[in-house]
Amino acid sequence: MTKTLRIGVDVGGSNTDAVIIDPDRRETPSRGILSSHKTPTTRDITSGIQKAITTVLRESQASSANIVSVVVGTTVVRNAVLEQPPRHLSKVAILRVSKSFPPDVELFSGWPDNLSSLIKGYIGYLDDGLQIDGSPDPVVEAQIVRECNVIQTLGLTTVVVVGAHSSMHQISRQEETVRKIVTREIPGADVVCSKEVAHLGFLERENTAILNGSILKYARKTIRCFRLAMDSLHLRCPIFFTQNDGTAIDLENAAKAPIRTFYSSVMNSMLGAVYLAGDHWPDKSAVVVDIGGTTTQVGVLLPSGRPRELSARVDAVWAKVSYPMLHLYSIGLGGGSIVHGGEDGEPPGTVTVGPESVGPGLLTESLVFGGKTVTATDIAVADGYCVIGNPIGVKRLSPEFVSASLARIRHLLEQLTDLMKAASDPLPVLLVGGGAVIAPPEVGRVLGLVTPPFYDIANAVGAACTEIGGAAKSSVFLADVESESTPYIPNRRRTAIKAIGGLDSARSVDRLLGNNGSSVHGNSTLEDTAFADKLQISDAILVDHLTYRPRVVFNESAGWYEWLLTETDLNYIADGTHVLGYSGGDSPDSSFTRLQKMIRQGCTVRCIDHSVVQGDTQIYWGNRMGPLALMAGRLQSKPCKDHQSINTGMGLEGLDLFYDCPIIDAGFMGCADPMTYQAMLTASKPGDIAPRARDSGERPSLTQTGHSKTVGPVHGLGETCSSVSLDSRLANGTALRQYATLNTISLSWRIGRAIAQATQYNTLVTVPEAIIAEAGGPQSAKVLFRGMISGIEQPAHREHSYSELHITQVPAEQGGRAADRNGSPAVAQDGSIRVPFKNENIYVEHHATDGSKRAIASVPDLITILDQDSGKPIRVSEYRCGRQVVVLALACSSYWAKTERGLDILGPKGYGYDFPYTPVGDFTEPRSVIDEFQ
Repeated sequence: MTKTLRIGVDVGGSNTDAVIIDPDRRETPSRGILSSHKTPTTRDITSGIQKAITTVLRESQASSANIVSVVVGTTVVRNAVLEQPPRHLSKVAILRVSKSFPPDVELFSGWPDNLSSLIKGYIGYLDDGLQIDGSPDPVVEAQIVRECNVIQTLGLTTVVVVGAHSSMHQISRQEETVRKIVTREIPGADVVCSKEVAHLGFLERENTAILNGSILKYARKTIRCFRLAMDSLHLRCPIFFTQNDGTAIDLENAAKAPIRTFYSSVMNSMLGAVYLAGDHWPDKSAVVVDIGGTTTQVGVLLPSGRPRELSARVDAVWAKVSYPMLHLYSIGLGGGSIVHGGEDGEPPGTVTVGPESVGPGLLTESLVFGGKTVTATDIAVADGYCVIGNPIGVKRLSPEFVSASLARIRHLLEQLTDLMKAASDPLPVLLVGGGAVIAPPEVGRVLGLVTPPFYDIANAVGAACTEIGGAAKSSVFLADVESESTPYIPNRRRTAIKAIGGLDSARSVDRLLGNNGSSVHGNSTLEDTAFADKLQISDAILVDHLTYRPRVVFNESAGWYEWLLTETDLNYIADGTHVLGYSGGDSPDSSFTRLQKMIRQGCTVRCIDHSVVQGDTQIYWGNRMGPLALMAGRLQSKPCKDHQSINTGMGLEGLDLFYDCPIIDAGFMGCADPMTYQAMLTASKPGDIAPRARDSGERPSLTQTGHSKTVGPVHGLGETCSSVSLDSRLANGTALRQYATLNTISLSWRIGRAIAQATQYNTLVTVPEAIIAEAGGPQSAKVLFRGMISGIEQPAHREHSYSELHITQVPAEQGGRAADRNGSPAVAQDGSIRVPFKNENIYVEHHATDGSKRAIASVPDLITILDQDSGKPIRVSEYRCGRQVVVLALACSSYWAKTERGLDILGPKGYGYDFPYTPVGDFTEPRSVIDEFQ
């Protein structure tokens, strides 16, 4: 018999929803929903699920034999991390597998102290690891055994194994080898291999694996509860969990990687909104507002009906991770949100709504249900636009108090929807969730509110229609393709393809079941899983980026003004250096983490203006050399950071901390260049590059006392090592003013601030214009092209990654986006472009629809690529097919553009191309932050 019915379940912090649907009847007024039920989430979870599913089966009169699948979404895993109860988070031991020097970037750097203190158990280092080409350093079993003895002594039973470059090489199974030894030495231990839960970036992959390991035991108990609930109902069908990307995962794999379900409940709401909207689905992007009992989540659905996701590296609970995550905002506003102030003679302006919530206690604690606590639901009933409970309970509330509370709810919703828009133009809003009844009938700055039928169970509906493995062939499509070459290694690349499709209901249930759930069966129940009484989620914007002022103070002993960097400054500079780095350069993430830690510990990072540096003052400068893929997997040691200069890696951290030396607002490159001789000082005075030293962390250090050619030493270094720290001969103040690009940190700061302001005030579509304004205006920078990444070709070339990015124009009817009404027209507006890049973008070639080709920008001008959704710059390691982007070009320093030697070294000729350089504009010296704010 063909099975067609599906059950969707969503377990939230306040309610458990269940629905049974027949997808073949979606076009009917009932949307194919045969029955639905909402019940308060129980402390043991199991009984709540049993009650919800039993009810929908009984009311629909559907036979359990006709159920093809049960799909579950839940906030349980996410709430365990957000609420941070010690009983839900396990301490973990982390083993870093790398023969390179012990990294100065400590584990848990950038994590909130309260979260890291709950999770951090032990940190060990192993002298193993992989090289960039996949060749392994031998595993030292005795060392692993010693570490296991320490871990056992500490009583830890969860171990996370993180190896450098492990995610790039599937053949070299070194993490798995370490896991095999650990499980032998510590029987019953949970061992998480980082490559199995994340891919890009060493720190992001490590953080993801640590979070996954910490919630592993609690998630497994939760999954057992789901399994027990299904068994008690005698349902003979497979059970799945919703993943962060909107697809489903079976119970066994969910128990191994619960981090993949972190945002499953929110994703369900998004998918449910699309399913329920039916003919009301707009032909443009729409905002989905999901109001629950405790929180409100807001996301964006693209014209394709898929939710908008963030880039590969994102923040989750304030730690950088690497896995698909929705682009959304969350605040503490829900049907159970507690309303404070404005009563007993207090002015209406003192009213607050949330983030405190009665949660599952709404049916007993709110006024309309006979309780004594004023909630958002009470306000909606008092105003008359919601009919629920007993309205007599809210009669005592004054009209002024109700009006002020309603205004606060409306303001929170308007602020939240504004944050999700890429432009100021209003978008339609789909309103779903059990708490949607508190939304006022009118909300400003939106293109109408659409409340689809069955809005209060949208999350359960989304779970029921989630895409599952075993898809019908006609519904399968490629959702994502990643393909990247391995630097230094010819004819080798890593390719990951994600295919998604609808469940084939005609498939045999036995084939779908397989061994599903074999590792999650048991008699365990979820004990002592009381939810936090009050989920604290702030609705405040911590920094107003429009009014923020950097801290510039006068140093009386030195006789100059100093810019004392804050965390906000670091965020600006990080984004700005990405833009100025041609989309390449060393990643600022690790430097940002070190700087952030220093500032939080009370250290001072100072920046001074070039004008106060005397001519004979000695200046330290240096850099790192190597491909980005290797730098992302090899972190710095303490000796390295003493020699960092100002580059796109934000090398600010070492000098001030160890030598009390401030950073100068200038740079000898003015950008991120692949060759160390491509610096103004070494280009102008070739002999001054030596003496210098290099250290790769593995081979003996090399000191170079002199050379006869400009290029020779660089090629020699490239052949002897793949990633090094370089320390060159000291410069002085006279050379600084003669050869350096001035106010480079100021320009980075201004560009980053422009991105932050656009993010805060929902003008992301104007980020390119804001960057152009900070770079000197249209005479100094231009938008080159708008389109979608359609392909990446990657031939090997010497010691650097060499690839070519393809970007194609997207018609408006297919979701393409042109400039805002006041935006800059692109230099090229049809066809496609090609962007060759090594570690940095080299030039842009336009392929017009008439077949003609021309270079529209090239080095030494700075070519950068922005994500059109977030406004943030994209690094070359983050280029992905399907991303809509904006390509910018900024004029380079006059030294590079207007001198013959500068063009020979950094122009097209310096990269091996024979076409002439055509400047994008004239360089405008950035305004100094110190001059403006002193």
